[in-house]
Amino acid sequence: AAMVNGSAAHALDYDDVTWPLVGHPSVSLVPTTIALAEQLGSAGKDVLAAYALGFEVMTKIGKSIQPLHSLRARWHATGTIGSMGSCAAAGKLLGLDGDQLEMALGICSSMTSGHVGNFGTMTKPLHGGLAARNGIQAAQLAKLGFTAAKDCIGGHVKFNEVFAKDLPCDMEPYDELGTLWDLTEWGLAIKYHPCCISAHTGIDAAKLLREEEGVSLDDIEKI
Repeated sequence: AAMVNGSAAHALDYDDVTWPLVGHPSVSLVPTTIALAEQLGSAGKDVLAAYALGFEVMTKIGKSIQPLHSLRARWHATGTIGSMGSCAAAGKLLGLDGDQLEMALGICSSMTSGHVGNFGTMTKPLHGGLAARNGIQAAQLAKLGFTAAKDCIGGHVKFNEVFAKDLPCDMEPYDELGTLWDLTEWGLAIKYHPCCISAHTGIDAAKLLREEEGVSLDDIEKI
């Protein structure tokens, strides 16, 4: 359910955006928390708390290695970093302790992916669905006692050394966890058009040219 809904949410392209992530947090967080909460019978406040935790994990990783993670290393953050945030959210709902959550994130770090070469294909929105699925599976495995390397974020092989190799990384955002909440500081950008948010300014400009300046297709020689 999480994978299907995550893929559908990203495919519709009305998905929200948060700039510290440079990606789409809710396409994986909402399917993750809703599917798992339904199975567990979780209360609404627990779903919101899990969403908030997952959001903060996404943005802290994002602030650490973005935008180079996407622009230079060529990973799709919605799939890569999104998996880690979804894992934290799932772990919160499952009641994992600190050691189990560390294992869950370690497991998930080996599941995460998202190749920007698939942008423009059906596989691009699949990244959002896979992030939701990865998060739940990794958290469930950790709850069952499955193990992984400790501290996949800042340990002997750091997350950025794998997903942004030889690129600058700032570890300070991780110190903000629990003290600075990006959900309130940055919030969510809600799309007006069903396409990549970086195209919205061009769409709005074209609408203004047509509606306020009377420009028609016949008037356009070159874009």
